[in-house]
Amino acid sequence: MFFLVWMLICAVLGLFFWVALSLRSAPIVLSLMFFALIYCIRPAMIMLGANLVNPALFNDTAKLSAFALIYAVLYLSAALVTVVILSAVRPGLGAGLFPEMSSRVDTVSALVAILLTIVGMGIGVQLFLKFGSLQAILFAAKITKDLAGTFGLRSLVGLGAFFSSVALLISLRDRRIGKTAIFSLCFGINLFVFSLWGTRLEAFVLLSGTLLVLTSRAGQIDLWGIMKFSVWGFCLLFGATVLYIYRLAQLSGSWEVAFSRDLTTTTAVSMHMTRFDSLMLVVQDFTSGLHTRVGEDFYNGLIMVIPRALWPDKPSQLLIGQWFRQWYEPNAVNGWTVGGPGEYLVNFGLAGVILGGIVFGVMLTVIHSGYRKMGADQPLSVMLSVVLVLIVVPEGSPIQLLPRVVLWCIPIWLVVWAARMRLRAPVASVPKVPFPGR
Repeated sequence: MFFLVWMLICAVLGLFFWVALSLRSAPIVLSLMFFALIYCIRPAMIMLGANLVNPALFNDTAKLSAFALIYAVLYLSAALVTVVILSAVRPGLGAGLFPEMSSRVDTVSALVAILLTIVGMGIGVQLFLKFGSLQAILFAAKITKDLAGTFGLRSLVGLGAFFSSVALLISLRDRRIGKTAIFSLCFGINLFVFSLWGTRLEAFVLLSGTLLVLTSRAGQIDLWGIMKFSVWGFCLLFGATVLYIYRLAQLSGSWEVAFSRDLTTTTAVSMHMTRFDSLMLVVQDFTSGLHTRVGEDFYNGLIMVIPRALWPDKPSQLLIGQWFRQWYEPNAVNGWTVGGPGEYLVNFGLAGVILGGIVFGVMLTVIHSGYRKMGADQPLSVMLSVVLVLIVVPEGSPIQLLPRVVLWCIPIWLVVWAARMRLRAPVASVPKVPFPGR
């Protein structure tokens, strides 16, 4: 049964890829590649003998994998049908949500990149002065949570990496060797400081977006571009795994502990592919009607955006991943990401999975419309669309939509808007004052 369902999801993914290529949509293609990692490659790894995130928690692995894939197929199919219908009857849906680009956006992006890089360097220096070493900073971020409440600073560094990437791609496009070197350095600095919080997904997304532009024809995606991106993406995946092992060694103080897992499981964890493992646990323990969240996680996503300074008694556990892992491991500090189908399933059941797939399709259509409006050949447009599909609404999950819009989208929107502003009024708009005596 598992193999048949796995073949089915591969077929649906292939059809969806064909639609995305027909639309020449870089964001939809990249979203589907991320989806394939979780719900196509990861299940195959498990069936070939790779370890689960915690083998003791699972019962019949083959049965759980098959049913988890069925939910993923329903979710993906609903998204595919939605994209096809909306592309035919409502092309350009949601384009009005995206700002108009101007010719000055390249210059403004470069200035913002330099400014935020300076800020990021200052933040990095302060972290090292306070904690003393890379190991201590990572421990404070992932274990003791001493960096809780500093995610606004982390967002500034992430935005610095975003605009540095945009400026780097513009410099490469214009063949400016000096600027390419400067913004490559800025990009590297921001990614390093950003990684001090122990996060991998955002850095991987920004690197993926940069590679996507470099391996395609200025963001115009085609089959040859996907093949080149896949090769470089494999190298990126390998690099992410190495960095994850290094982080484990720093946190545990032992390389032996860091290499205690098998390589396939380490790779899956480092690339967030274990969202499929979480979906299997949801199928096993949360589809009988017991313990159903009944939309609680979606409500938490709405109140998450309220600053703790305005709400001192704000609950500390609002992330679904943290709740989900602590259900099985009460003393765990970090969480297990559930993924789009799993979030809808644990909150609303089967009907929620289908509804979630429709929402996913609507989101992909809106992001594609914005990508086309802002310019499919513009580095900022491509990078923004990548951030939207992989950070703001990964797998179509809207749970953390509001805080991520505040931290990512609004600042980028403001920079694009600022690039359209005129610093001085046109001469024709200045009223003429009559000369005295005339």
